[in-house]
Amino acid sequence: MNDIYASRRNILIYLLVVVVVFAILLVSILRKKQSTELKPFSAGIEIKYTRLLMGTVVEITLGGDNEQVIKDAAAAGFDEIARLEKLLSHYQDTSDVSMINKFGWEKPVKVSQETMDVIDASERVSEMTNGAFDITMGVLGRVWHFTKDDKGEFIPPSEDDVKKLLPLVDYRRIIIDRDSSTVKFAKDGMRINLGGIAKGYIVAKAVDAIKTKGVKSGIV
Repeated sequence: MNDIYASRRNILIYLLVVVVVFAILLVSILRKKQSTELKPFSAGIEIKYTRLLMGTVVEITLGGDNEQVIKDAAAAGFDEIARLEKLLSHYQDTSDVSMINKFGWEKPVKVSQETMDVIDASERVSEMTNGAFDITMGVLGRVWHFTKDDKGEFIPPSEDDVKKLLPLVDYRRIIIDRDSSTVKFAKDGMRINLGGIAKGYIVAKAVDAIKTKGVKSGIV
């Protein structure tokens, strides 16, 4: 039994590494047409701000010559993160993702351009990886709860529970209408989860918001 759990832990670690690699690839795709990087710090003021967003602690450290400009830029970055989280997080009941998961099997769901951009990019990454990266794995959240036993060991779902849901995992069953900005599922029960890629996209957009305030040095 221990060998089985060890094997499953190794698989989980491998999958997490794959997700990280593809997230980096996704961000590079989304950045292709625009520069979203902040420059290294130079002489002047350096201030770090923190806020709880996206289920984690987000830090924005900015540099410049004017404290108020830096403060305004950080606020713009946080505001952009909060705005996009409301669109892309499946934990937000009214987000685009939640609406797709709730109603996408019965009718096309209208989504924002930002959500369409991320789903489009996700589809390209899925094609490039022959399906190794797939946002429709969100359906596995029904059985994959990341709970632990009394010893603190991760308890994976049963193989049978996973197998029952695998027919619902297929990015090619997402029906995208780019002209009307709608998303629909080809099969009842499907779900998407953008957790593996949305954070990179959101951070890139936050950097864009910061740069519009005139700050060019910093880290998000």
